[in-house]
Amino acid sequence: MILDKIVIILRDIIELGGVIVSWININIVGIIADIVKPAGLFIIKILEVAIDGIRMIISKV
Repeated sequence: MILDKIVIILRDIIELGGVIVSWININIVGIIADIVKPAGLFIIKILEVAIDGIRMIISKV
């Protein structure tokens, strides 16, 4: 009887832990996305400027 109770409590703790871990993972993914998005946009801007520069050089040749 006591073992059954311990197993139930452990299962609850593990399930709660899983919920907390998944919540933390979602938050981490959100934080990473917030960091990567502006960096990605910045890189795209640099590439656009570089491509425009290459086009200018090619058009002058």
